Amino acid sequence: MEGWPITRDNLTFLIEREKNKAIKILLSVDGVDVKHAPLVAMGADEGVSASITIRSDEYVQLAINEILKWQTVISGIQIFDINFDEYEVSYHPETSDEEEKILLKSYKGSYESLNNECDFEQIGRAFCVKDVDVERIEYTSHYRDGRLAFEVGRYIDAYNHFFLFLETRYCDGKTQTNLQTKLLLEAGHFISALKESIKEYSSHGAAKSKHLEPLFSPEATDEKKVKCIINLRGRLRHHSLKNPNRWDPNKHDEYKQPAQLLQAIVSKVVINSSISDIYSKDSLKMFQDISTSTGFETKLIVHTKRLNKEPALTINMSYPTVILSSKLCRTVLINAIEACAQNLQHFDTVRLDAIDDRHGLDVLISELGVWAYTKERAFEFSDSTEQASCIFERYRGGIVIKEEFSVPINASTLKIHHAWSLLKYCFERIDHANPTTRILSLKIVASISGRPILNYRVGAQIRN
Repeated sequence: MEGWPITRDNLTFLIEREKNKAIKILLSVDGVDVKHAPLVAMGADEGVSASITIRSDEYVQLAINEILKWQTVISGIQIFDINFDEYEVSYHPETSDEEEKILLKSYKGSYESLNNECDFEQIGRAFCVKDVDVERIEYTSHYRDGRLAFEVGRYIDAYNHFFLFLETRYCDGKTQTNLQTKLLLEAGHFISALKESIKEYSSHGAAKSKHLEPLFSPEATDEKKVKCIINLRGRLRHHSLKNPNRWDPNKHDEYKQPAQLLQAIVSKVVINSSISDIYSKDSLKMFQDISTSTGFETKLIVHTKRLNKEPALTINMSYPTVILSSKLCRTVLINAIEACAQNLQHFDTVRLDAIDDRHGLDVLISELGVWAYTKERAFEFSDSTEQASCIFERYRGGIVIKEEFSVPINASTLKIHHAWSLLKYCFERIDHANPTTRILSLKIVASISGRPILNYRVGAQIRN
């Protein structure tokens, strides 16, 4: 009785199944111009082998729309749970001429960035946290669902989930706008996160979104800003076909920026709780005890170089991990600086090297600029208004990002021990903003002249 595949106009439908269970829905479009195939070109930039441009978005959307129509019709009889977030696109030549023009035969969208930051120390410490409230598990689930929805482009769903987090966390069962506004205004963590996020996104595309105008208005009060967030939630939670300005549940892009801003706000609230647990003394002690007792230990040797002809410290260190990470490097460096200070060696120490005891490979190198080797052993600023800048590279989501911030200087001259203190300050400031930051290199320079004060970098085995 079956007549698969089903062909309608230039569309062909097919269901793949195992026994009597559907495992894949396929839609093929005939007569598509080969120009819609992926474009593969040799890389023009240094370090880029090739670039791939996907040019079939309109046909992907066509397939999704057609399958949505089919799913709507069949839903009264049978529910098919279709994952529209991860799909595969294949390209089949229709003539011999097209064969050589289609270099990429297929690709599959994969959203793995939420799972690829496997820092074992953080994950391990999280397992060491014993007591977590049931209520926290519930409202954090809304945040997690929002992150997943945002990752795959379901921005309306993401916004609603992020607001459900706020509603569950702070609104005590109240759903009226005025009551929710009052309760959110009284939530110090939320208001602080709101103000920080608005400041961060003031030069971002979100500031131009028509849905967020009150948030970025200089005259707007906190009350108006909170109501803006609540009112958009109300609009996205209700739906009417009679409303000409209704939102389309299958078109999410218009709400990407509101979802992005609300995600930033909620993330600040969530990460504060996570950090408090993961970096608590109790979870640290348990993690260390478990790691060392099961043989997960790394031994490092730190060599110090000093200008005076006095003995230089060689420091043996042990840490409860077998993974050499940028976070471990940061800890090793800070401990080495403090050891030099305790031994009154930080006044003339100009370089620190850490080596993996097992393989003899460099773990980190930190060295002062040429100024430290001069007779004066001092860095003179060329201008009374000149400050220092911290420029660092961080690893995030598979790419390296460069960031910069100003470092306050209260003197016109820096001595050697001042430079090491500045380095500690930079690490502490970065950690305060986000303790999960993975620093690959860092340098402190004079802000105007660009003269180097200090350089730091992790070893090649860690960077790679």
